[in-house]
Amino acid sequence: MKHLIIVIIFGFLILSSELVLAQESETPNEAVETAHPRTHYKLTTYPNLLKLYWRDSKLNTQEADDLDYYIVNSACDIAKEIEGNDFKREELRDAMARHLRSARRNYSNRFYFIQPLQLGEYNFDKKAFEILPESQYMDVRRIRISNNSKEDLTGDCRKLLPDNVELYERAPLNVVANLNQPFNFLEVPASEEILRLYLDYIKTEPQLEAERMGYIVFYVSLSTYLENARDASAATGIVAEYKTNLDFIEVYADPERKYPLFFKFFEEK
Repeated sequence: MKHLIIVIIFGFLILSSELVLAQESETPNEAVETAHPRTHYKLTTYPNLLKLYWRDSKLNTQEADDLDYYIVNSACDIAKEIEGNDFKREELRDAMARHLRSARRNYSNRFYFIQPLQLGEYNFDKKAFEILPESQYMDVRRIRISNNSKEDLTGDCRKLLPDNVELYERAPLNVVANLNQPFNFLEVPASEEILRLYLDYIKTEPQLEAERMGYIVFYVSLSTYLENARDASAATGIVAEYKTNLDFIEVYADPERKYPLFFKFFEEK
């Protein structure tokens, strides 16, 4: 019951702020979308990134390997059902190609990703949680927004992938966002009421109280594909670089995003 009360109060505080912001900055027709903007953003899973690559014509509906690669990554169960049946496989390719040609222009270029924050003490003068140096963001212009791996596809699915290394170059597993403006985030603004709720939450488990974690959610729009780049820390060593607008951020006390602490919208540059 205590957890439920905290969730309700947290949610009421943040939702009230969102509605006020919507009323102040948007016309009535736009206010509905602004009140719930996160619903338009996709998690940076590889199947979702593949849709971005189709949207940007980095993959070709005339190439059988491209179609097979997408089918295995997005609908492996179907690919397994038709394994060894050349007629069914060709029918599926044709159907998928027709679908992609009509649908890809509507695929989303808006994504979200989550990063941990190590929180320090609450500064009563600034009305903000300190962020420890190792978690701070200072003049960040380039950030990898996904951590996908070839191991995400296992067993029967992985063996069905086309033997075509060049696909990983045209459709990298991971994306790097090149932000239109530098991002700085050294503290988490929060009222003393939010502080009390946060302290009540972390007291529910000794580990939470010891770690004092927060979680920042980035919501971005990938506007323009720039180039592929080498990144030794990324799977396959290649990432796709995109010109990116940071739309807004949210900060939560928990990775499940039940306990909001802060949010901020950014103007497009």
